[in-house]
Amino acid sequence: MIAHWLGWIATIILLSEFFTLLARKFHLKKLAHFRGKHHMVWGKIVLAIVFIHGIIASIGSSVILFFTGALSGILLLFLVVTYYCKEKFGKNWLKMHRYTAYGLALTVMVHVLSAFAGHKFLR
Repeated sequence: MIAHWLGWIATIILLSEFFTLLARKFHLKKLAHFRGKHHMVWGKIVLAIVFIHGIIASIGSSVILFFTGALSGILLLFLVVTYYCKEKFGKNWLKMHRYTAYGLALTVMVHVLSAFAGHKFLR
């Protein structure tokens, strides 16, 4: 049960961070400034929550949930890498960071939808 709640907390934080990205893209300055000040802090918090969620939830989960969750975790780690290695990536680091965020949003959606499908149809 705790893994379930940790997953939802991480999903809500990731959604709020993704909406911050969209706010910047569509020039909604007040929302982007308010959320952008704490972007790195929320990123570290969600990384810790996802790590704990993955360890607890991987016990007894289905193959598709494990695969999509692991892929989401890897993409989240790559988001961290793109930020901390931005000097090595040069001026393309932000583009890599954004595309990774889009990929993460997609894999999290597939992960959540497959979890719903597993609860309704497999049990």
